Amino acid sequence: MVSSAPSLPAEVARSRCSLRALPVLGLALITGGCASPGLYDWGGYDSGLYTAYKDPTQAVAVRQQLETHVAAIEKSGQKVGPGLYADLGTFYLQANDRDRAISYYERERAHWPESQVLMTAMIENLRRRPQGQQGQQGQQGQQGQQGSKPPAAGKVADRPAPATAGEKP
Repeated sequence: MVSSAPSLPAEVARSRCSLRALPVLGLALITGGCASPGLYDWGGYDSGLYTAYKDPTQAVAVRQQLETHVAAIEKSGQKVGPGLYADLGTFYLQANDRDRAISYYERERAHWPESQVLMTAMIENLRRRPQGQQGQQGQQGQQGQQGSKPPAAGKVADRPAPATAGEKP
């Protein structure tokens, strides 16, 4: 004679299943609120950079906010995120403050060894450039402000016209 175990009513089986899931659900709720904030405190860096690119007249305000944020991070003993020193240097370079730009590029290089090649090249290029000389972007910006005219449509400045099919170059 084979005895069969009495089957549990469906309600009891469901309640046992629910009880087994309760610890898993509780653990998920507890650990879900413990997400790490990230490695670095960016302090609105991305939105500030976007603002400066979209409206260059805001660059000084964005630079000041970034500088204040970096100083607060340094004071707290945290590590400044990668690229923040370099971007501060670039803001200063755009403002024609070569010495401060170099200073921030040196800090980026010292804190982030993976940026060493790029930062070293930028620093060396800036040191070779005579004081007060702007890069291409700065020169173009000044020409536009002084009222220089762009090349006529269809012509490229400082280049000869290409040879046509019947002509020899």
